[in-house]
Amino acid sequence: MGENQHFDTLFISHANPSDNALTIWLASRLTQLGYKVWADVVHLKGGAYTWRDIEDVLRTRASRVLYLFSHKSKDAPGVLDELELARSLQRDRGREFIIPIRVDDTSYQALPVGITGKNALNFEGGWAQGLRELLDTLETNGVPRSNTSESMIENTWLKATAIEHAKIVSQPSRLWTNFLELAQLPTIYTFEHDNFRGRPIGELRDSFVHIRRGRFVFTFASPKFIASEGTHFALKEIGQHKLGELDVHPTLRSNPRHLEKDLLAKTWLCHLRHSGWPTLQFSSQNSNRHRSSVVFTPAYFGKAKIRSQIESVAHGRVLNGYRGMTKGAVRRWAYGLELLTEVDVGKGFWAYPRVVAYADGEDDHTKWTVLQSQRNTVTKGWHNDRARDVLLVAIEALANGKPTLDLQTGSDQVLSLKTLPVTLTAPFDFEILRHADAAPIQISDAEDE
Repeated sequence: MGENQHFDTLFISHANPSDNALTIWLASRLTQLGYKVWADVVHLKGGAYTWRDIEDVLRTRASRVLYLFSHKSKDAPGVLDELELARSLQRDRGREFIIPIRVDDTSYQALPVGITGKNALNFEGGWAQGLRELLDTLETNGVPRSNTSESMIENTWLKATAIEHAKIVSQPSRLWTNFLELAQLPTIYTFEHDNFRGRPIGELRDSFVHIRRGRFVFTFASPKFIASEGTHFALKEIGQHKLGELDVHPTLRSNPRHLEKDLLAKTWLCHLRHSGWPTLQFSSQNSNRHRSSVVFTPAYFGKAKIRSQIESVAHGRVLNGYRGMTKGAVRRWAYGLELLTEVDVGKGFWAYPRVVAYADGEDDHTKWTVLQSQRNTVTKGWHNDRARDVLLVAIEALANGKPTLDLQTGSDQVLSLKTLPVTLTAPFDFEILRHADAAPIQISDAEDE
């Protein structure tokens, strides 16, 4: 079903007050990115007939219902009433009208009737990564948002007057993201084969980043570099654009954003080949594509703590270590890092952490195990200062302490990535009484991914 122009609001259904902290965090960030968001903790005022307001938003404005699924919300009467109405509207709004979001370790089997079978997003392993998956879902479903990203953090937090285990502090705060933006936008060159007799273009070597679509080639390589290839066929340049401004030939049925993301993804793989870093390749359960992470093994990155020079990271952090015996062998865990492409919300990469386990002395990377559940433990939440600092140290290690990480494209253009992640400034600080840091990683035989 196409989007009705009146259905332009993301409705957050959550347990009050236990899930208020995440609700306000999520509402503020979605609003910053141009989405209209409605949640009772933000909008309802004292004395209002709350169900009438909620029903009005669901019936006349809601484009999607974000159901925060938790121990508290699965049995909360108000949440169940909202879901019952949402399910009745879903028949006309489409199957993707309700988006379940798992925020703690509640079993998926406990999802309410009518929600089971849906692909629930996972915020339990980290809010930042969960937000990224949510943004991908909203984009795929064509959920409307404004063209300008207007910050509403102050407005949102001012209205949060009764958060359990939390308080608002009247001082500016710095909000870290896990997004690394490009220091300058690279140029994408478009070439076309100038022989129109139907003969194949030929083969370009795979050592430099490029994408072929029919008789067209998209690459970061300049015409001078292409000419130096000494190929037996001719390419002529038909255009060049900065990343984010690519416009493909009208006869070519390709989404420009997808082409740009593929070019960045190939750049990360190309850089891994050039760097010589220990790399783990694997296939994700949620994608047919092969993915690659650099792994911080002691041989390449040392056994000692890495002392960070990045502002606010006060202590050195360990990126690898021993954690006991498994099947008669000492098992080691190592921190891993993957860069995921982004050209819509920003121009650059999302830094995605991983945890890898392998037997002590094992050099065969194909036998390494990606531990998804342990990753969720050691990197639990981008709002967690400990996990944030480890990721900052990992990025800094890749760049050898330089302010940019220069990604090789195999050609004459280098993509410089800022090592200091994007930060946001809010006029008020939102202080949550956090639990103790996560327990140390325990190696498991289960291979989760």
